[in-house]
Amino acid sequence: MKKNSRNLMVFACLVCACLLYGCTGIMNDGIPGQKKNNSQVNEVTKNNDLGYKLMDQDKPEEAIVYFKKALDNVYQVDPSLRDLTEEKKSTGHLDTPFNNLSWAYNELGKHEESLKYIEKALLILPNTDAEYVNKGNALYGLSRGDEALVYYDLAIKLNKDCDSAYYGRGAVNYNNQKYNVALKEFNIYLRAKPNDLEAADYKVSTLLQLEQKQEALAYADTVIANNLDKYDAYLLKATILEKSGQYEDIKKFDEETSKMFPHNLEAQIKLGQLHYNYGYYNLSLDLFNDLLKKHTDHMELYTWVLYNYSKLGDFDNAKATFNKAIQIDSKSADIYSAMGSAYVNNTQYMEALEYLDKSIELNPTNERALQKARI
Repeated sequence: MKKNSRNLMVFACLVCACLLYGCTGIMNDGIPGQKKNNSQVNEVTKNNDLGYKLMDQDKPEEAIVYFKKALDNVYQVDPSLRDLTEEKKSTGHLDTPFNNLSWAYNELGKHEESLKYIEKALLILPNTDAEYVNKGNALYGLSRGDEALVYYDLAIKLNKDCDSAYYGRGAVNYNNQKYNVALKEFNIYLRAKPNDLEAADYKVSTLLQLEQKQEALAYADTVIANNLDKYDAYLLKATILEKSGQYEDIKKFDEETSKMFPHNLEAQIKLGQLHYNYGYYNLSLDLFNDLLKKHTDHMELYTWVLYNYSKLGDFDNAKATFNKAIQIDSKSADIYSAMGSAYVNNTQYMEALEYLDKSIELNPTNERALQKARI
Protein backbone atom coordinates (compact mmCIF):
# COMPACT_ATOMS: atom_id res chain seq x y z
CA MET A 1 0.00 0.00 0.00
CA LYS A 2 1.29 3.44 -0.78
CA LYS A 3 0.33 4.92 2.53
CA ASN A 4 -0.84 3.95 5.96
CA SER A 5 -3.85 4.88 8.04
CA ARG A 6 -2.20 7.83 9.73
CA ASN A 7 -5.10 10.25 10.07
CA LEU A 8 -7.47 7.60 11.36
CA MET A 9 -4.87 6.27 13.78
CA VAL A 10 -4.01 9.64 15.29
CA PHE A 11 -7.68 10.49 15.77
CA ALA A 12 -8.59 7.10 17.17
CA CYS A 13 -5.61 7.01 19.49
CA LEU A 14 -6.27 10.49 20.82
CA VAL A 15 -9.86 9.53 21.52
CA CYS A 16 -8.61 6.45 23.33
CA ALA A 17 -6.17 8.58 25.29
CA CYS A 18 -9.00 10.80 26.44
CA LEU A 19 -11.10 7.84 27.49
CA LEU A 20 -8.16 6.16 29.07
CA TYR A 21 -6.43 8.83 30.97
CA GLY A 22 -8.99 11.58 31.35
CA CYS A 23 -12.25 9.78 31.98
CA THR A 24 -12.86 6.11 32.74
CA GLY A 25 -10.10 3.93 31.32
CA ILE A 26 -7.60 3.85 34.18
CA MET A 27 -9.70 5.13 37.01
CA ASN A 28 -9.07 3.37 40.31
CA ASP A 29 -11.87 0.91 39.63
CA GLY A 30 -10.68 0.15 36.04
CA ILE A 31 -8.90 -3.11 36.86
CA PRO A 32 -10.45 -5.01 39.78
CA GLY A 33 -8.30 -5.43 42.84
CA GLN A 34 -5.41 -3.28 41.61
CA LYS A 35 -4.41 0.13 42.94
CA LYS A 36 -3.38 2.40 40.10
CA ASN A 37 -0.16 4.32 39.95
CA ASN A 38 -1.18 7.79 38.85
CA SER A 39 2.38 8.80 37.98
CA GLN A 40 2.64 5.86 35.55
CA VAL A 41 -0.69 6.83 34.00
CA ASN A 42 0.63 10.35 33.45
CA GLU A 43 3.80 8.91 31.90
CA VAL A 44 1.73 6.83 29.47
CA THR A 45 -0.08 9.96 28.32
CA LYS A 46 3.13 11.97 28.05
CA ASN A 47 5.02 9.32 26.08
CA ASN A 48 2.11 8.65 23.73
CA ASP A 49 1.76 12.37 23.03
CA LEU A 50 5.48 12.69 22.25
CA GLY A 51 5.16 9.73 19.90
CA TYR A 52 2.17 11.30 18.12
CA LYS A 53 4.10 14.51 17.50
CA LEU A 54 6.96 12.56 15.93
CA MET A 55 4.56 10.56 13.76
CA ASP A 56 3.10 13.84 12.51
CA GLN A 57 6.67 14.82 11.54
CA ASP A 58 7.11 11.52 9.62
CA LYS A 59 9.58 10.19 12.17
CA PRO A 60 8.18 6.75 13.05
CA GLU A 61 11.55 5.36 14.17
CA GLU A 62 11.85 8.06 16.82
CA ALA A 63 8.18 7.75 17.74
CA ILE A 64 8.66 4.05 18.50
CA VAL A 65 11.05 4.96 21.32
CA TYR A 66 8.26 6.85 23.11
CA PHE A 67 5.54 4.33 22.31
CA LYS A 68 7.74 1.62 23.85
CA LYS A 69 8.18 3.78 26.95
CA ALA A 70 4.38 4.13 27.11
CA LEU A 71 4.10 0.35 26.85
CA ASP A 72 6.54 -0.10 29.76
CA ASN A 73 4.40 2.31 31.78
CA VAL A 74 1.27 0.31 30.92
CA TYR A 75 2.92 -2.94 32.05
CA GLN A 76 3.63 -1.29 35.38
CA VAL A 77 -0.02 -0.29 35.68
CA ASP A 78 -1.20 -3.82 34.78
CA PRO A 79 1.55 -6.50 34.65
CA SER A 80 -0.99 -9.18 33.61
CA LEU A 81 -1.02 -7.69 30.09
CA ARG A 82 2.31 -9.41 29.43
CA ASP A 83 0.61 -12.80 29.51
CA LEU A 84 -2.48 -12.31 27.35
CA THR A 85 -3.62 -15.17 25.09
CA GLU A 86 -6.73 -15.98 23.05
CA GLU A 87 -8.01 -17.83 26.11
CA LYS A 88 -6.97 -15.09 28.53
CA LYS A 89 -8.04 -11.70 27.21
CA SER A 90 -8.34 -8.37 29.00
CA THR A 91 -10.81 -5.49 28.98
CA GLY A 92 -10.31 -1.75 29.16
CA HIS A 93 -8.41 0.79 27.13
CA LEU A 94 -4.83 -0.24 27.84
CA ASP A 95 -4.30 -1.31 24.23
CA THR A 96 -3.19 2.13 23.01
CA PRO A 97 0.62 1.65 23.13
CA PHE A 98 0.32 -1.74 21.34
CA ASN A 99 -1.81 -0.11 18.66
CA ASN A 100 0.58 2.83 18.32
CA LEU A 101 3.57 0.53 17.90
CA SER A 102 1.75 -1.44 15.21
CA TRP A 103 0.96 1.82 13.41
CA ALA A 104 4.57 3.06 13.59
CA TYR A 105 6.07 -0.25 12.43
CA ASN A 106 3.63 -0.31 9.49
CA GLU A 107 4.88 3.15 8.54
CA LEU A 108 8.44 1.79 8.52
CA GLY A 109 7.42 -1.18 6.39
CA LYS A 110 8.23 -3.60 9.23
CA HIS A 111 4.97 -5.47 8.95
CA GLU A 112 5.95 -8.62 10.86
CA GLU A 113 6.79 -6.45 13.85
CA SER A 114 3.56 -4.50 13.37
CA LEU A 115 1.56 -7.73 13.34
CA LYS A 116 3.10 -8.82 16.63
CA TYR A 117 1.88 -5.68 18.41
CA ILE A 118 -1.56 -5.45 16.80
CA GLU A 119 -2.33 -9.06 17.66
CA LYS A 120 -1.60 -8.17 21.28
CA ALA A 121 -3.85 -5.09 21.05
CA LEU A 122 -6.70 -7.24 19.75
CA LEU A 123 -6.53 -9.35 22.92
CA ILE A 124 -7.65 -6.27 24.88
CA LEU A 125 -11.38 -5.72 24.48
CA PRO A 126 -13.27 -3.91 23.09
CA ASN A 127 -11.55 -3.80 19.70
CA THR A 128 -11.59 -0.62 17.61
CA ASP A 129 -11.79 0.17 13.91
CA ALA A 130 -8.26 1.58 14.08
CA GLU A 131 -6.96 -1.76 15.35
CA TYR A 132 -8.68 -3.64 12.55
CA VAL A 133 -7.20 -1.23 9.98
CA ASN A 134 -3.74 -1.66 11.48
CA LYS A 135 -3.99 -5.43 11.26
CA GLY A 136 -5.26 -5.12 7.71
CA ASN A 137 -2.31 -2.88 6.81
CA ALA A 138 0.18 -5.28 8.38
CA LEU A 139 -1.29 -8.23 6.47
CA TYR A 140 -1.39 -6.24 3.25
CA GLY A 141 2.27 -5.33 3.71
CA LEU A 142 3.03 -9.04 4.02
CA SER A 143 1.28 -9.71 0.67
CA ARG A 144 -1.69 -11.30 2.42
CA GLY A 145 -4.28 -9.08 0.76
CA ASP A 146 -7.26 -11.42 1.01
CA GLU A 147 -6.71 -11.77 4.76
CA ALA A 148 -6.34 -7.99 5.02
CA LEU A 149 -9.77 -7.54 3.44
CA VAL A 150 -11.36 -9.40 6.36
CA TYR A 151 -10.03 -6.80 8.80
CA TYR A 152 -10.88 -3.81 6.61
CA ASP A 153 -14.43 -5.19 6.45
CA LEU A 154 -14.53 -5.55 10.23
CA ALA A 155 -13.41 -1.92 10.60
CA ILE A 156 -16.20 -0.72 8.31
CA LYS A 157 -18.75 -2.91 10.08
CA LEU A 158 -17.73 -1.21 13.33
CA ASN A 159 -17.57 2.26 11.80
CA LYS A 160 -19.06 2.84 8.32
CA ASP A 161 -17.11 6.14 8.11
CA CYS A 162 -13.73 4.47 8.59
CA ASP A 163 -12.15 5.97 5.47
CA SER A 164 -8.77 4.25 5.93
CA ALA A 165 -10.47 0.88 5.62
CA TYR A 166 -11.94 1.91 2.24
CA TYR A 167 -8.43 2.92 1.15
CA GLY A 168 -7.14 -0.49 2.19
CA ARG A 169 -9.92 -2.28 0.32
CA GLY A 170 -9.16 -0.17 -2.74
CA ALA A 171 -5.48 -1.12 -2.65
CA VAL A 172 -6.21 -4.84 -2.28
CA ASN A 173 -8.74 -4.82 -5.12
CA TYR A 174 -6.33 -2.85 -7.32
CA ASN A 175 -3.63 -5.47 -6.78
CA ASN A 176 -6.23 -8.19 -7.50
CA GLN A 177 -6.98 -6.38 -10.80
CA LYS A 178 -10.57 -5.70 -9.74
CA TYR A 179 -10.31 -2.15 -10.99
CA ASN A 180 -14.00 -1.22 -10.96
CA VAL A 181 -14.27 -2.28 -7.33
CA ALA A 182 -11.02 -0.49 -6.48
CA LEU A 183 -12.25 2.73 -8.08
CA LYS A 184 -15.43 2.65 -6.00
CA GLU A 185 -13.41 2.22 -2.79
CA PHE A 186 -10.95 5.00 -3.65
CA ASN A 187 -13.82 7.35 -4.47
CA ILE A 188 -15.32 6.75 -1.03
CA TYR A 189 -11.97 7.44 0.62
CA LEU A 190 -11.28 10.54 -1.46
CA ARG A 191 -14.64 12.07 -0.58
CA ALA A 192 -13.34 12.17 3.00
CA LYS A 193 -9.73 13.01 2.12
CA PRO A 194 -9.85 14.84 -1.26
CA ASN A 195 -6.28 16.18 -1.05
CA ASP A 196 -4.56 12.89 -0.25
CA LEU A 197 -2.18 12.81 -3.21
CA GLU A 198 -1.11 9.21 -2.76
CA ALA A 199 -4.73 8.07 -2.92
CA ALA A 200 -5.21 10.37 -5.90
CA ASP A 201 -2.28 8.63 -7.60
CA TYR A 202 -3.99 5.29 -7.00
CA LYS A 203 -7.20 6.64 -8.53
CA VAL A 204 -5.38 7.90 -11.62
CA SER A 205 -3.67 4.52 -12.05
CA THR A 206 -7.02 2.78 -11.65
CA LEU A 207 -8.69 4.99 -14.27
CA LEU A 208 -5.84 4.29 -16.68
CA GLN A 209 -6.19 0.55 -16.10
CA LEU A 210 -9.86 0.97 -17.03
CA GLU A 211 -8.73 2.88 -20.17
CA GLN A 212 -10.50 6.03 -18.98
CA LYS A 213 -7.74 8.42 -19.99
CA GLN A 214 -9.89 11.54 -20.38
CA GLU A 215 -11.47 10.97 -16.97
CA ALA A 216 -7.96 10.55 -15.51
CA LEU A 217 -6.77 13.81 -17.10
CA ALA A 218 -9.84 15.71 -15.89
CA TYR A 219 -9.37 14.34 -12.39
CA ALA A 220 -5.64 15.22 -12.40
CA ASP A 221 -6.48 18.80 -13.43
CA THR A 222 -8.93 19.04 -10.52
CA VAL A 223 -6.31 17.79 -8.06
CA ILE A 224 -3.75 20.26 -9.42
CA ALA A 225 -6.23 23.14 -9.07
CA ASN A 226 -6.70 22.25 -5.41
CA ASN A 227 -2.97 21.75 -4.74
CA LEU A 228 -1.17 24.36 -6.83
CA ASP A 229 1.84 24.44 -4.50
CA LYS A 230 2.36 20.65 -4.35
CA TYR A 231 4.55 19.11 -7.02
CA ASP A 232 3.17 15.61 -6.45
CA ALA A 233 -0.17 16.86 -7.78
CA TYR A 234 1.50 17.73 -11.08
CA LEU A 235 3.15 14.32 -11.21
CA LEU A 236 -0.32 12.79 -11.52
CA LYS A 237 -0.65 14.47 -14.91
CA ALA A 238 2.90 13.52 -15.86
CA THR A 239 2.07 9.87 -15.17
CA ILE A 240 -0.92 10.02 -17.53
CA LEU A 241 1.13 11.69 -20.28
CA GLU A 242 3.95 9.16 -19.93
CA LYS A 243 1.64 6.16 -19.99
CA SER A 244 -0.03 7.59 -23.08
CA GLY A 245 3.28 8.05 -24.88
CA GLN A 246 2.74 11.78 -25.57
CA TYR A 247 6.41 12.75 -25.95
CA GLU A 248 5.97 16.41 -26.93
CA ASP A 249 3.42 16.97 -24.18
CA ILE A 250 5.81 15.43 -21.65
CA LYS A 251 8.64 17.71 -22.80
CA LYS A 252 6.37 20.76 -22.54
CA PHE A 253 5.26 19.63 -19.09
CA ASP A 254 8.93 19.41 -18.02
CA GLU A 255 9.59 22.97 -19.09
CA GLU A 256 6.48 24.40 -17.42
CA THR A 257 6.92 22.65 -14.09
CA SER A 258 10.66 23.40 -13.94
CA LYS A 259 9.77 27.09 -14.13
CA MET A 260 7.10 26.71 -11.46
CA PHE A 261 9.31 24.74 -9.04
CA PRO A 262 12.86 25.89 -9.86
CA HIS A 263 14.23 25.19 -6.37
CA ASN A 264 12.42 21.94 -5.62
CA LEU A 265 15.19 19.43 -6.31
CA GLU A 266 13.35 16.48 -4.80
CA ALA A 267 10.35 17.11 -7.06
CA GLN A 268 12.49 17.32 -10.19
CA ILE A 269 14.30 14.10 -9.26
CA LYS A 270 10.89 12.41 -9.01
CA LEU A 271 10.03 13.61 -12.50
CA GLY A 272 13.34 12.34 -13.88
CA GLN A 273 12.71 8.96 -12.26
CA LEU A 274 9.24 8.89 -13.81
CA HIS A 275 10.74 9.48 -17.27
CA TYR A 276 13.24 6.69 -16.63
CA ASN A 277 10.59 4.25 -15.41
CA TYR A 278 8.53 4.78 -18.56
CA GLY A 279 11.53 4.45 -20.88
CA TYR A 280 12.01 8.11 -21.83
CA TYR A 281 15.75 7.89 -21.23
CA ASN A 282 16.75 10.93 -23.30
CA LEU A 283 14.27 13.14 -21.42
CA SER A 284 15.41 11.74 -18.10
CA LEU A 285 19.09 12.20 -19.00
CA ASP A 286 18.56 15.81 -20.10
CA LEU A 287 16.74 16.64 -16.89
CA PHE A 288 19.36 15.06 -14.61
CA ASN A 289 22.28 16.60 -16.54
CA ASP A 290 20.65 20.04 -16.20
CA LEU A 291 20.24 19.49 -12.47
CA LEU A 292 23.90 18.45 -12.17
CA LYS A 293 24.98 21.83 -13.54
CA LYS A 294 23.43 23.42 -10.43
CA HIS A 295 24.15 20.61 -7.94
CA THR A 296 27.61 19.47 -8.94
CA ASP A 297 28.26 17.17 -5.98
CA HIS A 298 24.85 15.48 -5.73
CA MET A 299 25.48 11.72 -5.84
CA GLU A 300 21.89 10.70 -6.59
CA LEU A 301 21.96 12.83 -9.75
CA TYR A 302 25.19 11.16 -10.92
CA THR A 303 23.60 7.76 -10.28
CA TRP A 304 20.57 8.54 -12.45
CA VAL A 305 22.73 10.04 -15.21
CA LEU A 306 24.76 6.84 -15.22
CA TYR A 307 21.63 4.65 -15.36
CA ASN A 308 20.31 6.64 -18.32
CA TYR A 309 23.58 6.45 -20.27
CA SER A 310 23.57 2.72 -19.62
CA LYS A 311 20.02 2.31 -20.96
CA LEU A 312 20.91 4.38 -24.02
CA GLY A 313 23.90 2.12 -24.73
CA ASP A 314 26.42 4.94 -24.19
CA PHE A 315 28.94 2.98 -22.14
CA ASP A 316 31.77 5.50 -22.52
CA ASN A 317 29.74 8.32 -20.98
CA ALA A 318 28.46 5.96 -18.29
CA LYS A 319 32.06 5.15 -17.32
CA ALA A 320 33.06 8.83 -17.42
CA THR A 321 30.12 9.69 -15.13
CA PHE A 322 31.20 6.98 -12.70
CA ASN A 323 34.78 8.29 -12.61
CA LYS A 324 33.56 11.81 -11.81
CA ALA A 325 31.18 10.56 -9.13
CA ILE A 326 33.72 8.53 -7.17
CA GLN A 327 35.92 11.61 -6.93
CA ILE A 328 33.10 13.08 -4.82
CA ASP A 329 32.16 9.95 -2.85
CA SER A 330 34.19 6.79 -3.30
CA LYS A 331 32.00 4.89 -0.82
CA SER A 332 28.65 5.31 -2.58
CA ALA A 333 27.07 1.86 -2.91
CA ASP A 334 24.50 3.21 -5.37
CA ILE A 335 27.05 4.50 -7.88
CA TYR A 336 28.86 1.13 -7.88
CA SER A 337 25.52 -0.60 -8.37
CA ALA A 338 24.70 1.67 -11.32
CA MET A 339 28.10 1.01 -12.90
CA GLY A 340 27.56 -2.71 -12.40
CA SER A 341 24.27 -2.39 -14.28
CA ALA A 342 26.08 -0.56 -17.08
CA TYR A 343 28.52 -3.45 -17.42
CA VAL A 344 25.60 -5.91 -17.46
CA ASN A 345 23.96 -3.94 -20.27
CA ASN A 346 27.30 -3.95 -22.07
CA THR A 347 27.47 -7.78 -21.65
CA GLN A 348 30.68 -7.54 -19.58
CA TYR A 349 29.47 -9.82 -16.83
CA MET A 350 32.70 -10.49 -14.92
CA GLU A 351 33.36 -6.75 -14.64
CA ALA A 352 29.74 -6.24 -13.63
CA LEU A 353 30.14 -8.69 -10.74
CA GLU A 354 33.19 -6.81 -9.51
CA TYR A 355 31.22 -3.55 -9.22
CA LEU A 356 28.09 -5.19 -7.83
CA ASP A 357 30.13 -7.03 -5.20
CA LYS A 358 31.70 -3.70 -4.23
CA SER A 359 28.25 -2.16 -3.93
CA ILE A 360 27.06 -5.00 -1.68
CA GLU A 361 30.25 -4.70 0.40
CA LEU A 362 29.49 -0.98 0.95
CA ASN A 363 25.80 -1.63 1.60
CA PRO A 364 24.81 -5.28 2.22
CA THR A 365 21.11 -4.37 1.85
CA ASN A 366 21.45 -2.76 -1.59
CA GLU A 367 18.56 -4.59 -3.29
CA ARG A 368 19.36 -3.35 -6.81
CA ALA A 369 22.90 -4.71 -6.59
CA LEU A 370 21.75 -7.98 -5.04
CA GLN A 371 19.23 -8.57 -7.84
CA LYS A 372 21.76 -7.85 -10.58
CA ALA A 373 24.36 -10.06 -8.91
CA ARG A 374 21.86 -12.94 -8.81
CA ILE A 375 21.22 -12.50 -12.54
